[in-house]
Parts: sequence; structure tokens; C-alpha cells
Amino acid sequence: MNQSLPAMGERKLLEKLTKKLGREPTAAEIEQARMLLQARKKAAATMAEEEAALECPVCLMLPEGEVHQCNEGHCCCVDCWNRLADPRRCPECRQPVAKANRNRAAERAIAALAWSCEHCGEATTRGAKAAH
Repeated sequence: MNQSLPAMGERKLLEKLTKKLGREPTAAEIEQARMLLQARKKAAATMAEEEAALECPVCLMLPEGEVHQCNEGHCCCVDCWNRLADPRRCPECRQPVAKANRNRAAERAIAALAWSCEHCGEATTRGAKAAH
């Protein structure tokens, strides 16, 4: 090998790259693969953070349909919102809430998130999930 790679992840990267190329990779190819791997990890972390920020704080699930919010901007999925008992109060800040107050920006953000079918593996968005 033309470079010492102490980290286990880097050894695996080098092994996969060698297998894919059918030869020992050059330093430039190793660096390109490292950069691609770092970009993929960063993108995955960003997606996970986005999903966590959009999940319902009551059921801890990513909403499938409508998203409602209180006047302070705390969001809930429609199922948890409809289960709020009278007097209706936000589960986070305990402020009174209206019967309906949708957050369409959150709904669009959730619909744009990546999703893949667990049965066939097709990759699409959460918004196109129902059509699949």
C-alpha cells in the first residue's frame, strides 16, 4: 500500500477502493474517496438533524400529514394535536391553542425529505410516498 492509513474506517475505505478499481489506488483517488465519504457522512448527519427537528414532540414520530403549531411555533402531528384534551394547551409550553393552526412550511419540509421503500428499495421523497 502506498500510504499508511491507521484508522479502521480508512482501512475499509482503502480495501473497498482497491477492490472496486482492481488495483492499488493512487493518493489522489484515496483523497477523492475520503472527501466523498466525508460529504456523505455530513449529508446523512444533516438529514438526521432535520428529521429530529421536525418530529412530533409527543409521539416522537415524523408527521405523515398535517402539522399544527401553537402561537409560539411548537409543532405537533395532526393525530397528537387532535388528542389534546380541553382546555387545549400546547404540550411543550402549555399555552392555549386554537382548534387548527397548520404549519405548512413544516409540512413542505417533511414532504421534501428523502424516503426509500422498505419493500423494493425505491428512493423518493416522503411527499411522494403515498403515490408509491
